[in-house]
Amino acid sequence: MLNRNQPIVFICHPYHRGGVTRWMADMAIECADNGMDVSFITVVPKRPFYSSGGRETLVSLVKHHSNIKLLTTTAGWEFEFGTPAFKTDVYSRLLQKNISPGANIILADDPSVWAVSAQLDGQYNFIGVLHADENHYYDLACQFDSSVRLLVCVSERIKRNLLSRNAGIDSSKVVTISCGIPLPVFQPNTASNKQLEIIYVGRITQYQKRVFDIPAVCVTLKEQGVDFNMSIIGSGDEMQQLQIMVQESGLIDRVNFPGWLQKEQIFEQMRQADVLLLTSDFEGMPVAVMEALSCGCGVVSTRVSGVEDYVSSPFATGCLWLYEVGDVQSAASCLVESRRILPVQKAKQARSLAETEFGIQHCRRRYLDAIDNMRPISETKLPAKKLPVNHTYSLLLSFSRYVRLSLATKFKTNY
Repeated sequence: MLNRNQPIVFICHPYHRGGVTRWMADMAIECADNGMDVSFITVVPKRPFYSSGGRETLVSLVKHHSNIKLLTTTAGWEFEFGTPAFKTDVYSRLLQKNISPGANIILADDPSVWAVSAQLDGQYNFIGVLHADENHYYDLACQFDSSVRLLVCVSERIKRNLLSRNAGIDSSKVVTISCGIPLPVFQPNTASNKQLEIIYVGRITQYQKRVFDIPAVCVTLKEQGVDFNMSIIGSGDEMQQLQIMVQESGLIDRVNFPGWLQKEQIFEQMRQADVLLLTSDFEGMPVAVMEALSCGCGVVSTRVSGVEDYVSSPFATGCLWLYEVGDVQSAASCLVESRRILPVQKAKQARSLAETEFGIQHCRRRYLDAIDNMRPISETKLPAKKLPVNHTYSLLLSFSRYVRLSLATKFKTNY
């Protein structure tokens, strides 16, 4: 049980960037609340980064939990616009300065973070997580395979794809563990809605999320005479184009755009809705799906990574329907089918599925079991050579980028 009793450390980029950072924060809190020695390594911006997009800092997600040690350094443009090697060096220094060798280190999805494992290979138990069925994650796993001691895939499809892409990866260190969430209070609306209430929650983008399928699904429902209301919750670069498509499709009285809501507001929307619609081209294990099911809301989803692993569960009957990517006719049929399930039955099944598979406490226990089964670091393995970092070059490069962007912003020109 040596590995389990070692400190657990999360290394993450400075800003909250969606499901990955949210999971890392939730997992850190869950581990700390259960008596584990937990630390979080990240950077605190001196002022908001140009690339922050108004998002929360990672520190803001965990700073109120006194059982989590925050190991940080302040940084400005020299970090934001610096070379990947410079960023890796910042994270590595924080790790070496504060954490003794042998600790379990969970890496975020940034290449500069994964590169810490190569720089400090043999000193810590590095754990890489593949959060999506996407080349970005497969490339990270293949690049840093020799220095990462555990590769966690959030779905069976990701595990299969990883092993098929690189036959040289030791399959014994590749495991499947779905992400987990803190389950919200179960207060479903079990009254039958007069209309079919559908919601979408997520980024408003065609890449990955295929949001332009939504108007086509809604048009199909309208042509079939289905009385429905669609709420599209979220924000993104293609919001305006999606609104235009909704208007041109004659759906302005059926589809509304509440924008991005706070988590509790989203939960309330999920409790009031009949079904969540997921139109994605690819996923890992969608947080919106886990949250919807935990709120007692049904789910109609494309057959993508993560979701497909649970369609055969006895609890999925009456609350989870899958269709092939891009098949808007099948999506509409699934939505109509979901309407035939009594609200109380659907809510009960959905919550049971969430409690069985997606509770953050289950995720923590599965990680600890996987950590216990990691092979010990070889005593004969030589420490990795420190990767060269040209601090002067990084500083000059970052300053040049900073000046260019500052001038572009000031004079409103293209960067």
